[in-house]
Amino acid sequence: MSSAWQEAVKAAIEATAVTWPVSLDYMPDSPDQAIAVYNTGGTDPERDKIGGRWQPSWQVLMRGAPDDREPVIDAALVINTALEGAGAITGARRVMAGQSNPIPVRLDERRRPVYSLNYRAVMT
Repeated sequence: MSSAWQEAVKAAIEATAVTWPVSLDYMPDSPDQAIAVYNTGGTDPERDKIGGRWQPSWQVLMRGAPDDREPVIDAALVINTALEGAGAITGARRVMAGQSNPIPVRLDERRRPVYSLNYRAVMT
């Protein structure tokens, strides 16, 4: 079951020029070009107490067509630009990326490239 902030992340991705389907908490087998948003558990609970604000974290996985990395990297860069910063996600004070570029994860069993972006948000 998705949460309101996961739905907000999905909506922010769907508002970009990337037209690939976005799923929450799973990557469908098809189509080849797909995006999945996974909850990664947030920050250390003690850290949340210090700042007094909830800080959810998530991973965005993007998968492309077999042996075709460039469109996945391009999609990841568009998504990264859209998600990072203030006001990107409804209810978030700020969204911070965990890296400066998409991370290559693997080629799946059909040789489809999978890349990752990781984020955390400070909620209002």
